[in-house]
Amino acid sequence: MRNICNRILIVDDNESIHEDFHKILNPSKIERTREGVNQIESELFEDEPAPVVSHEEIVLYRIDSAYQGEEAIAMVDQAATEADPYAMILMDVRMPPGITGIETVSRIWKKHPFIEMVIVTAYSDYSWEDIQRKVGHTDRLMFLRKPFDQITVKQMALALTKKYSLSMRVREYLEQVEKEINMRTDQVDAMVREFRGI
Repeated sequence: MRNICNRILIVDDNESIHEDFHKILNPSKIERTREGVNQIESELFEDEPAPVVSHEEIVLYRIDSAYQGEEAIAMVDQAATEADPYAMILMDVRMPPGITGIETVSRIWKKHPFIEMVIVTAYSDYSWEDIQRKVGHTDRLMFLRKPFDQITVKQMALALTKKYSLSMRVREYLEQVEKEINMRTDQVDAMVREFRGI
């Protein structure tokens, strides 16, 4: 779990949606309070304490908020510049008066094509075909309907942040292999030149 890139950006013009996602994805304070209550109960009543999920088993997400598409684009660019990228973005479709969520996704993916995107909407303004025309065919796009189910949000966050982390490790490995191949090729070229007396 520690290897998961767990940074998530919520993009929605409705502040209560941000609060809902925070409550669902980062229940760590609730868990710590429950743990304390269980400990006090066991001391008072001399019972066995109820089993508590270890903090190491809880995935904690670093969650940031943007309220408009342009703001989200700037935050994603800044995160990439700081080498602390977002693994996943939860994107609303309608965010007046700014650009739509679909346009925001399209613009983000032009520079950051590996971020996992979840379109969160209560409306069907765009068909699947319309969205594919705008953002292209991709396996990094999912949909979440409002009102959303808590379990679905938790599963999506865990699966997509893990997927992002694994793809990032694969890309790093391939880059390392390519560097190694280039270095070996240069060594072989140097040996050939030396052998030929060039």
